[in-house]
Amino acid sequence: MGEIEAREDAWQRLNTQHPGAAIADACIGPEAVPRGGAASVSAAAERLGVDRKTLSRVVHGHCAISPDMALRLESAGWGSAESWLWRQARYDLAQARKRRSAAGWVSSWLEVGQRLDSCLQRVEVEARALEHGLRPGILLGALHSEVAQCVSHQRLHLGIG
Repeated sequence: MGEIEAREDAWQRLNTQHPGAAIADACIGPEAVPRGGAASVSAAAERLGVDRKTLSRVVHGHCAISPDMALRLESAGWGSAESWLWRQARYDLAQARKRRSAAGWVSSWLEVGQRLDSCLQRVEVEARALEHGLRPGILLGALHSEVAQCVSHQRLHLGIG
């Protein structure tokens, strides 16, 4: 798999749609009625034998499709229970990947912040050295190198350079 395909695959895994949206698109609404769907969330909830509020929470992505809900969808003729649970598992996995990715991004930026804080402390030492007539420059060169390294590391980590 090439680099572009790998990035597209990663993007798709991280941007998986909640399966409730598929229920709304395929099973609920006037356009779904000719295909055996329900005209409204209320009508769909009645057909599935669940509270309207429960189905609404699933459709809007506020809660997961449970095995019981998957069986109810299957009984209504709206796909197999396995397919609904597979969609839910795929969505849950994508959300876990997003959380892990975000946690890694935050921790790496915290590391950069700590390194930059260390650099600022060195600048203070350099300034004190100047105040006392000592030769400046040794620490400033190291500071510039470390800041450049921090920025380069973050650009690579974020895939922008």
